[in-house]
Amino acid sequence: MKLYTTLNIIRQHNPSKDSWRKSLRILGKTKPDDEPLSFEWVLDNMGIRDAIWGLRAVQDKDKDTVERDCRLFTCDCAESVLNNFEAKYPHDGRVRECINVSRLFARGETNYEAYSAARSAAYSAARSAADLAAWSAADSAADLAAYSAEREKQSDIFRKYFCD
Repeated sequence: MKLYTTLNIIRQHNPSKDSWRKSLRILGKTKPDDEPLSFEWVLDNMGIRDAIWGLRAVQDKDKDTVERDCRLFTCDCAESVLNNFEAKYPHDGRVRECINVSRLFARGETNYEAYSAARSAAYSAARSAADLAAWSAADSAADLAAYSAEREKQSDIFRKYFCD
């Protein structure tokens, strides 16, 4: 789904001052308007962080579809790094199960209770892993090195849901 917003809609959601000024400058504008602005433009010019933030600033007619696609986008992003977790915790299936149940929930194929239970279990798994990793400087260095590559993956996944 090729998704659009406008500067007026973005402004209603209180963007950061730096991002707001940057977008106006790049667009050559001094104030918001209702001209359609594609999320592909936001991603290409503002980056993945602003593009993800911007998903709150969609037209009313797109809100239900965007909510579903945001859930699926999140699942795809989590799955793209799931191998890192499973390599360290090969017998802990809680995170994979949460991704699977979250996809079902996004498509309306399971209820909120199942989704909430899977999410709680995955949070517990991630919290346990984070407590263990906090003691390892090597993990921190590896996480930092992987950050840039992960942002690129997220951008590709974002394009699939919101720019095509």
